[in-house]
Amino acid sequence: MIDQPLVCLFVKAPVLGTIKTRLAETLGDDLALDAYLQLVEHGLMMLADLRLPLRLWVEGGVQHPAVVRWAAQLGVTVHQQVEGDLGAKMHAALTDGLEDHSAAMVIGSDLPEVDAQYLHRASDLLTSNDVVFGPTEDGGYALVGLNVSVAGLFEGIAWSTNQVFEQSLTRAAELGLSVGLLSLTWDVDESCDWHRFQRLMRVGKPSQSIE
Repeated sequence: MIDQPLVCLFVKAPVLGTIKTRLAETLGDDLALDAYLQLVEHGLMMLADLRLPLRLWVEGGVQHPAVVRWAAQLGVTVHQQVEGDLGAKMHAALTDGLEDHSAAMVIGSDLPEVDAQYLHRASDLLTSNDVVFGPTEDGGYALVGLNVSVAGLFEGIAWSTNQVFEQSLTRAAELGLSVGLLSLTWDVDESCDWHRFQRLMRVGKPSQSIE
């Protein structure tokens, strides 16, 4: 048993017309795909200082050139997400991680402010809580972590709604789980989120080039 939590990074194979469908409603498929690629690359950069084990869990083709490149960039193994809704996918990844790690957590790939420090904070919270959530402004969460495999935590959740976080808290309470919470963050689903990400990048670039 490895006495460190495993980070499971969820990504999708970037195939035109299947990525960021809500974003595509306003940007179109081509720009939505490009936006997703930018978000993933930004996310990988934000994990550069991560001192925790990491696995890449992919929805879609694990041999997609972008997926192969991401895995090589991170130096990690690639795993296929199971069929089913998001709850089934997260339960499978977390259960797999808990087989050989003291805890496991899942994060998405469209989270501009989730960095290594955020994940290390989650790791700290998992030492004294059964489950950890990182809530997002839209009512979902950026991260969920467990230090014990629990059947039923992700059942009965209305995924892709603003009720996900509150319903998950209710399920955790019903199961008698202690809960730790990270600070509120945000993800990129709508065009307004994408424009917010672009503003963030514009602000960040000058400071990065001063050195």
